[in-house]
Amino acid sequence: MKKTIIYYHPRSMPKNVDRGSSVRVRAMYEAFESLDYHVILLAGSLTERLGVMRSIKRRVSEGLLIDFVYIENTNAPICLAEGGVPCNSFRDYVFLAWLRSNNIPIGVFYRDVYWKFDFYSELLPWPLCYLTRPLCYLDWYMYDRFSDVFFLPSLLMNEYLPKPRGSGKVFELPPGFGAGYGKGEVRDAYAGQMLKLLYVGGVSPHVYDLSGMLSTILRIDGVKLTICCREDEWRVDGAEYRLLMEGSDKIDVVHFQGDQLAELYSQNDVFMMAVNYSEYRDFSMPIKFFEAIGYGLPIVSLYQKAIASLINEFKIGWVLESEDELIELLSGMVCDRSEVSERSENVALAQSQFTWKTRAATVPIYLNRNKVNVS
Repeated sequence: MKKTIIYYHPRSMPKNVDRGSSVRVRAMYEAFESLDYHVILLAGSLTERLGVMRSIKRRVSEGLLIDFVYIENTNAPICLAEGGVPCNSFRDYVFLAWLRSNNIPIGVFYRDVYWKFDFYSELLPWPLCYLTRPLCYLDWYMYDRFSDVFFLPSLLMNEYLPKPRGSGKVFELPPGFGAGYGKGEVRDAYAGQMLKLLYVGGVSPHVYDLSGMLSTILRIDGVKLTICCREDEWRVDGAEYRLLMEGSDKIDVVHFQGDQLAELYSQNDVFMMAVNYSEYRDFSMPIKFFEAIGYGLPIVSLYQKAIASLINEFKIGWVLESEDELIELLSGMVCDRSEVSERSENVALAQSQFTWKTRAATVPIYLNRNKVNVS
């Protein structure tokens, strides 16, 4: 007989998954279903959520056993998660308390702590950030009070929570990649052929400052970089980069999505995560890092501690500490591709460790481990 779990998300299940946050929400839901759970989806508007909450309470009173609750929170506080008119998030908090009173294990994936950093005020129009910060703190407090386990993109993020959680109460649950990925045969790259580099992700200078990487690429012969980002973001934030790129044909910008990405990855040799230093990015785990693994590309990382630990553990790329090291590495790759081939083979060997299904399968393990630690 299937075990029953609750999957909570304070927005509707996303249909358009062109953003990392929406990819994760749908991917984890589908991964739990693939593990043969009966998944009760508690999502949507407040009205829709309240209807599901009433149904759950009734079914539990009639004898339904809930194995655990998995929560995917959002970048916005619960009361603003739907956009537009704020909703009454206290109804959600009360339901969390009810779950706890019925001894139903709760694990929450806490997405990020943007709101604790100075750049948060630059991402939102004034004075919205001064209104949302207290609401973000309130969400965190309620999650912290009622959940058994916090899942974080990386354990390094624990130190940035308002109150770090102790051993057995917090675990790492980074993103993954989905079925159907896979680059196929490694591109026939050799010395003398153009070294093709790929960056996929955000370009906002507040979080993803690419200026150092672009300046470095422009100084090296034999390399070409493709930047893939959202068109609206490039239109808003690309002015500084366009000045750097002016007069050069070494950098292309595209706005591919969905199935177009597979071909893009197959045409390149190395995935670049060489953005300028940001304290926030020390502990972040961008979904594009795991997408690159899914498509079989080795990764160059600069100034990113959490990502660096995985790259070193599985030997799936290169961890750098300065732009001088980046120049040396790429210049060497132009002349000798042996390391690129070696790291690509390691990526293929490690792929099974990073699927969404693997991620979902660890959730009950961590929740059960928490029970052992508590006792």
